[in-house]
Amino acid sequence: GGGTQTANLIYDDGTPSSGYYWPGNGQGSANRMTPTLTNATLTQMEIYFTGVNSGSATYKPIVHANNGGQPGNSLVNLNFKTASSTPAWDVTNLSSHNIVVNDDFFVGLTYDGTNQPLYGYDTDNNGRAWDFDGTSWSSWNETYFIRATIQTLTSIAEISNEIPDKFELSFNYPNPFNPSTKFRY
Repeated sequence: GGGTQTANLIYDDGTPSSGYYWPGNGQGSANRMTPTLTNATLTQMEIYFTGVNSGSATYKPIVHANNGGQPGNSLVNLNFKTASSTPAWDVTNLSSHNIVVNDDFFVGLTYDGTNQPLYGYDTDNNGRAWDFDGTSWSSWNETYFIRATIQTLTSIAEISNEIPDKFELSFNYPNPFNPSTKFRY
């Protein structure tokens, strides 16, 4: 048997004040995620888009490992996709990729240099926002509307329902006993 535990990693208040975009190909942003479950798998990510600056709402979802507190190696290579509507949360299902997250990880997006969807942000600093200028990552002092969902399978130990064929409690030995005694059962 077994069950499933799911955790939504949400660090925003649900209402962005405005939206950002990057003009250059390969530039982007991400949020640092802290798993609240052990041996969890990343099942989905969501980005809130407030609108489109130019082109369409096409972007590339990204997932990066933690490297000393900042985004490190990419954990999956996803294709560019187009958000179905704005303003709205765009969900990317990651269940089939089996991305195990035991440490902080980063989810976000990069741009293709043509399409400029606006991802939501607030001016509050939640200490989780990161930007990629095309060369290197740096932290940013705002809140990005980027979320993740993780899941872990919980196993349930099987309990034997076998019935013993007899029950017996033998006499203790040695008897009488001084410092200790033994019982066979």
